[in-house]
Amino acid sequence: MDILERCPLIYTAQSKYWFFARNFVAAYVLENGGVPINPFKAFSYFVEDMADRDLVRRGNNNVIYRSDEVWQFGSISNGCLAELNLAMERNIPIKLFSIGNHIDKIKPIAVNDLEFEENALEIEPAASIQNRLAEYLEK
Repeated sequence: MDILERCPLIYTAQSKYWFFARNFVAAYVLENGGVPINPFKAFSYFVEDMADRDLVRRGNNNVIYRSDEVWQFGSISNGCLAELNLAMERNIPIKLFSIGNHIDKIKPIAVNDLEFEENALEIEPAASIQNRLAEYLEK
């Protein structure tokens, strides 16, 4: 690969419960031809609360606007759901992946294989999220 070759910017969405896996996610994206834009690497976890969380969310949203794709890793939290909704509003391609404690645990998954955290299900039922994502991904 040419060092100047343009690679797609990939926003990596993942739950805080998988914070420790941020480097596995970044390595996976790099190994698959993308440039990872990982919010946990850019802003730590809400900049360790040194900045207002809404400012961090705004920063994440701006990164999503500039990304070529959004890749969801692991379970969907309320924050991940907001990021996926923003990607769909902006017509940004989305891909879904498992997550684990090693890069080898990361694999593409289908919409039906998604897991949801309770805080996401307080916003919308799992079946509704799956249906919207499936419809979006079929476009």
